[in-house]
Amino acid sequence: SIDRPDLAVKLAAEDIGRLNRVAALLTADETQSELADAARQKVFDILLDKADDPDVSPSTLASLASVYAKEGQLDVAADFYRRALVADYGNVAWRLSLARLLGESGDPEQAIKECRIILRLKPNYAPAVKLIEKLSTESTSKSPNP
Repeated sequence: SIDRPDLAVKLAAEDIGRLNRVAALLTADETQSELADAARQKVFDILLDKADDPDVSPSTLASLASVYAKEGQLDVAADFYRRALVADYGNVAWRLSLARLLGESGDPEQAIKECRIILRLKPNYAPAVKLIEKLSTESTSKSPNP
């Protein structure tokens, strides 16, 4: 519990990590949901502002992708993951998140391609193998019978 939640948000200032921690703590207290939402919005605004910077870090882009994914804006989220992966091609976690988004948004072929990249980077990576199996099964079950 935070004794002065307003002060905690103020002290977190522009530090995304601290703001996220404060928001998580505030979310646990139902009476502070408005302040928790405000802290999360502040994080989003900071990330969005940084995304326009030509020297934006890939982790900032991936964080934005995660926020958009949670809001159900899968296409926007996928675009931010792609931008992050341009700068950090071998990030398996982001690539798997992108693959899952692509699968959810109805593009299993692209999702499987992303999983295959993961498997080249990290052979036999179980989450990628499982996602390929799931997507392959789903696409097979959706195919019309001859």
